[in-house]
Amino acid sequence: MALPELMKPISEAEWKVLCRECMYYIYHVVIPWIRERLSYYLPIIDRVGIILAEFIPTAATDGKYIYINPYFFVKMCRTTDRLFVFLHELQHIVLLHPERGEDKIPEVWNIATDAVVNRVLIETCAAYPTLEFLQKSVTLDKIAEVLRVPKEQLLPLTEEELYDLILTKKGVVIIEGYGPGGAFRDIMKPEGVKGMEKEFEKKYGRKPRSAEIRAPAPHKDDREFYEDLKRGIRECLERMKTAGARLPAPVLKFLMELLEGKIDWKELFRDILSSLAHGVYISTWTKLSRRLPYVLPGYKVYGIEKVWILIDESGSISDDELKYFLTEVYHLLEETKAKGIVIRFFSYMEEPIEFTTPEDVFKKVERRTGGTIIGDALRYVNENMSYYDPVVILTDGEIFDIEDPEVVRTFEEVVSKASLVVFVTTHTIPPLPEGVVVIRTT
Repeated sequence: MALPELMKPISEAEWKVLCRECMYYIYHVVIPWIRERLSYYLPIIDRVGIILAEFIPTAATDGKYIYINPYFFVKMCRTTDRLFVFLHELQHIVLLHPERGEDKIPEVWNIATDAVVNRVLIETCAAYPTLEFLQKSVTLDKIAEVLRVPKEQLLPLTEEELYDLILTKKGVVIIEGYGPGGAFRDIMKPEGVKGMEKEFEKKYGRKPRSAEIRAPAPHKDDREFYEDLKRGIRECLERMKTAGARLPAPVLKFLMELLEGKIDWKELFRDILSSLAHGVYISTWTKLSRRLPYVLPGYKVYGIEKVWILIDESGSISDDELKYFLTEVYHLLEETKAKGIVIRFFSYMEEPIEFTTPEDVFKKVERRTGGTIIGDALRYVNENMSYYDPVVILTDGEIFDIEDPEVVRTFEEVVSKASLVVFVTTHTIPPLPEGVVVIRTT
């Protein structure tokens, strides 16, 4: 990989000055800001090292170190950009992108993961770069434009699925820019780091300068380090959940499966519902940030008024699955003080009932045999729901009218209005609109 022209040789004196300034920003601005406002990242910060390196064009990570080019960090980034750059590399580590990309085409993997990382940082209100900097970074909007697909089609995808879609649609797509996720790939392997050093030496006729300003957590070998890092990632995810900083559901599901093996559907369902307990956070420029007005947008928190609970009365759903489903929904209603509306459907939609207790609802769910249709239930929800109401569905997936064009349109409208649509299926996964979170119990 040729070195980007952004890299430029500097004198020894300028290198030392830039390193001092870079260290000041990292230790006196970035890390204290994270400790105060984004403390869920601390289990990662306390484990990884930091290296200032002139052979890295912007910033990068190999999963063990965060590499930062002092010239880029000091001269080409503003304060909010520096925070964004550091958190961007940190989030790559949290999502295990270096490890997950070992068998991928690096450039394409970097584009897919950068888009997801930038989405996470902005949606969780973790960091906002300047508009100029964001324009030079990879986003889902840019990928959607290049691939000529609706952005909504990309939202429910994991990084692996987005990577596959890019390869299918365009092959190797490079989105220009020097920010995180620009033309330079910022997910590195140890051999890639050494390759960058050799490339620098070949181009400039001398060995590149670098300085380790923070060592990673002590460990016997790399295997022990990465086992400890995964423990830190689990702790980070738990803290994010407690703080209401929600990862996109497909990303969270894949990551938890990677960390823990096949995750129990009950844990995933509970995690997804608990992420709604603090309300729905929507970033908006109509309300400016208190910390940095006119630089960062603020956010509005929408409380949950109603939760729509659709239950398929098919006899193939076990009593245990139904009881657990109802219990977790009940916990969400208790935490949010929202009203639960239960809609039982089979070959027709029964009269909606209010969710009182799991036991009471359980008694009112009958077991039936025959064909199942969901169209009437979805139409009722669509006509009566408010924006940002969550919708949860329990079914065996064997739904006769799920591909009917009118039902598809109604389902899509429900998804566009809801803060979250969770489709829990005990058997079949039918074709569903983009944006639906699917949980299979078997």
